[in-house]
Amino acid sequence: PLKATGEADVHFDTHEDAVAAMLKDRSHVHHRYIELFLNSCPKGK
Repeated sequence: PLKATGEADVHFDTHEDAVAAMLKDRSHVHHRYIELFLNSCPKGK
């Protein structure tokens, strides 16, 4: 059986969407603290 780690990979359609999601870094969703790591770059880079 898999153990829940609380980690997830999230994919966005655009780099800009990923950057916008980073505004939620180090915030709380309900009772859960979230920490985000950007693994994206603008096209052409």
